[in-house]
Amino acid sequence: MPTNKSPGMDGLTVEFYHVFWDICGPDLVTVWAESLQSGVLPLSCRRAVLTLLPKKGDLCDLRNWRPVSLLSTDYKIVAKAILLQLGSVLADMIHPDQTYTVPDCSIFDDLFLVWDLFGTRA
Repeated sequence: MPTNKSPGMDGLTVEFYHVFWDICGPDLVTVWAESLQSGVLPLSCRRAVLTLLPKKGDLCDLRNWRPVSLLSTDYKIVAKAILLQLGSVLADMIHPDQTYTVPDCSIFDDLFLVWDLFGTRA
């Protein structure tokens, strides 16, 4: 996971988990396993810090601000772990023509498919 990113409400960073994984990792794995059994994520994974980041232009105009949710690092770790596990079976679950959120696929793959179907490739 990338470092130097903003943590969520708990203030714990990726660097914290790298240093203290031997101490807190087993407990986190236990919590996440219980979450899978119960179907409910821990409260720390269900909360976020909402903030506004300025975009270009007049900052008095609300349209020039972008809302961002800062999620806790423990949530990001469990989400990444699930993603890595799903990645191994993704090809069996998603149709070959599906490209959205599929690794190594692009929106341009869909565009080329449409061009080929209609015979309009330039």
